[in-house]
Amino acid sequence: QAQAQELAEQKALAVASRAFREAGRLTAEIKELAARADALEAKRETAAAELTATKLGLRVLDAARIEAAADAADCRRSLDRALCDTLRRHLRGARAQLAAFSGTAAASESSGGEGGGD
Repeated sequence: QAQAQELAEQKALAVASRAFREAGRLTAEIKELAARADALEAKRETAAAELTATKLGLRVLDAARIEAAADAADCRRSLDRALCDTLRRHLRGARAQLAAFSGTAAASESSGGEGGGD
């Protein structure tokens, strides 16, 4: 902005001193400077829009991450319950087998399993 103001002042001096070639060169430079400023503003606006979209995307992803973590915790609790139920069933079955085996072994011993091997 300051550079454009300085060029405009130089152009006014060139026109006043009837240096039209210099005034034309300064006019071209002012136009080029304005075009670069417009291009930079357009890039800034594009970058700002991309930043806004990226921030929104990050919020969406963060919400999805939180939801996935909650779902994973629910799943772990469900699996833990299922595992505990399965282990309890196996333990009951093992105890039943042990009781049956112990009962069979005790019956076998009482019916003559004490015979010596002299």
